[in-house]
Amino acid sequence: MMRQDIEVVSINPMFAPDLGWSAQQVGVVEVQSGVRSSAFLQMLRTWEVLPMRMSAEEHDRQTAFTQVVVHAALLALGLAASKLNYDAQSALLTPPARAMLTLLARIATKEPGVYFHIQSDHPKASEARALLAEALAEVDRTARLGTIDDFAKMLQRAASSLGGAKERLAMESAASLHKASEATR
Repeated sequence: MMRQDIEVVSINPMFAPDLGWSAQQVGVVEVQSGVRSSAFLQMLRTWEVLPMRMSAEEHDRQTAFTQVVVHAALLALGLAASKLNYDAQSALLTPPARAMLTLLARIATKEPGVYFHIQSDHPKASEARALLAEALAEVDRTARLGTIDDFAKMLQRAASSLGGAKERLAMESAASLHKASEATR
């Protein structure tokens, strides 16, 4: 049992420091909160941080996707590009390919240890990567053996994770893809 005079708040910034704190999400698990931990969270808010309060279990469930799956997918994308002898410097790029490659470039220019520890230390990492592999196998199976209707149903299931954020995220995507296209002109 923890002493009552000790406050413990675990935070997990969901961004690299070079992005700054403003408008960035920070996972917050209040193990034992109180006046000092509340003041700490208020200080984060003054930096315009978006504290996302959750249980430790919820944190692990969410970061299994936002960190483990997303980073593993980007690494796999880079490995596939390498095996296809794809060179982004002189390649034909669609806007989604450019977006994915910019994200790959971002993690490829950061400290490898951060991404290694996400993949190796996260309690749900192995399960999350297995689900990603299953999902890729389903895409492959549907493309090879399915119909357009099967593919549409799969796409609908994939999009179900977007929930009510689907339209907002589609608009954000369009805006950032347009901005990226303008920047390369």
